[in-house]
Amino acid sequence: MEISTTDLARVAAFSTLPEETLIVLQRVVVTRVFHPDEIVFAAGEPSGGLWFLREGRVRIFRTSVDGRKQEFCVMHAGMCCGCPLFFGDVNPAWAEAIDRVTFYFIERSAALQLAERHPDIGRLLFRVFGRGERVLAALVVGLSGSPVHARVARTILDHVDADPVAPSRVIAISHQELADSVGTSREVVTRSLDTLAREQIIALGRRGITVLDRRKLAHLTGRMCPLLPARP
Repeated sequence: MEISTTDLARVAAFSTLPEETLIVLQRVVVTRVFHPDEIVFAAGEPSGGLWFLREGRVRIFRTSVDGRKQEFCVMHAGMCCGCPLFFGDVNPAWAEAIDRVTFYFIERSAALQLAERHPDIGRLLFRVFGRGERVLAALVVGLSGSPVHARVARTILDHVDADPVAPSRVIAISHQELADSVGTSREVVTRSLDTLAREQIIALGRRGITVLDRRKLAHLTGRMCPLLPARP
């Protein structure tokens, strides 16, 4: 798939770069496609480079010693899935495609060379890394100290499309998957969902969970989701 500078400019991290810098990026960026449930990268493997999500959603998670998943977040189009969370020697977590996803990938050594030769790209990566540190801090607080209903609300929001004005949609996630994501039992998650349904924040159905009021759901988390890309 040929990548144009217009395509690159649609990624939040690249949106403020001048045309001449986008042309430089265009020479090293490649497209990679993954299908639903396919692993993008695995915990413990060498970190290959930078993964900028062009379209689709990706689940970031760890596994416990007994094989259970602990979901960190869901990444949406325009976000960086491999930086700065995984820009080290090895990947500390797994990335799994939820939908058919397309990435713009920059090999690690190429990214480092670009950062050295082009100050504007170096500043870009510095901003991305700094934003990632804030995201990680928010995730640690959310996973360790938030009440269950707040973690449930955050996880549901993470599975909703990134567009804050998108119409209500059904999220095909089971009560058990939610329980695994927030680190509690299925029964506790079911009670939390029933409460949200009574307050008409969500609706429960056979196909999944429908978000009726995104603003109220975000308010329950105590913050807007930090994983949404900053608007240019």
